[in-house]
Order: sequence, then C-alpha cells, then structure tokens
Amino acid sequence: MIDLKLKMILEVKTMDIKRASNIASSSIMANVTHNGTQIYIENVNEDKGTVNIHPINEPNRKQEVPLASLKISQPSLLLFSVPYLSP
Repeated sequence: MIDLKLKMILEVKTMDIKRASNIASSSIMANVTHNGTQIYIENVNEDKGTVNIHPINEPNRKQEVPLASLKISQPSLLLFSVPYLSP
C-alpha cells in the first residue's frame, strides 16, 4: 500500500519583467521583497530593467531598483508517496 502525502513549500524566485508588470497592475498584493523587506511595486520601466517601489508600511520611501533585486515567494504543493509498512 502507498500513502500519498501533500506538502506545501514556499518557493522564492527572482522576479521577471512580465510578472512584475502583472503585479504592478493588479489590485492583489503579492509577497514581493527587496533586500528582505516586503514592498509594493508602483511601476515597471522595461527599457531600463528597473522598478519603482516602496516598502509596504512606508509609502513615502520610494526608490528605483533593478528588477533582478526583487524576490517573489509563491506557495507550491508537492505530492509524494510514502510506502506504507504494515506492523
């Protein structure tokens, strides 16, 4: 017999331009960080490869940073099997 298990992990990925643009235009908050601080993406400058951001709790602390300096955390589900050994 095989017992199937689900496990949720949090994947941290480097941001890409398309995902950053989608997040900037969405009303849904994503878990995006810059140097470990959760941020809000105001807009994306595709030509320069930069984004204008501010920390979630400090909307007046705006800065322009390289897109590659952002990280996004996304939950992922893993399905794996565990052999069941009867006693």
